[in-house]
Order: sequence, then C-alpha cells, then structure tokens
Amino acid sequence: MKHRNENRVSVPFKVNVAKIELSLQEPLIELTSDEITRAKSKDEKYNIWKTTDIATKYPLLWDKVQGDLQLSLTSIEPNLKKFVKKHQPQGSH
Repeated sequence: MKHRNENRVSVPFKVNVAKIELSLQEPLIELTSDEITRAKSKDEKYNIWKTTDIATKYPLLWDKVQGDLQLSLTSIEPNLKKFVKKHQPQGSH
C-alpha cells in the first residue's frame, strides 16, 4: 500500500524525495535540510507554507503546495449518481 504522504510536497519532512518530480527534488532537499525550519515544523501549530520567506526561497515548491492544498481543502464528495440522473443528452442537430 502506498503511503499517502509519499509524494506530497505539502508535507516536506515526510515526503519521499525520490518519488516527486525531478524539478522539485533539489529545492525540497534544501528546505528539509534547513535546521531552523525543521525545528519550527515540530510545533504542530507552525505551518511552514504560511510564511512568506518560504514562498520566496522556494517558489517551485510553493506553487506545487498551493495546488495540493486547494485539492485538500474541501471534504465535499460529488454525488455522481445524482449528477448522471440529471444529465440530459443532447439530441442531434
């Protein structure tokens, strides 16, 4: 079974660097090697992605994380059966 955080940059200290996009590997290694950031991240209230210096230092990671976070913000599951029932196929023109 694949670990959920294995390739998610939004959890930088748990991600498997070898499993992420090649262009993100070097900045992620730099980020996770930063001892100050690592120490701060141990505080559960601290979110490294809410700090402007991280966005400035690691723009590629920041862009990727924004996408990851947008996907995880909602807990709403689409009701596909309801959607399919309401779908009206178009007739020929």
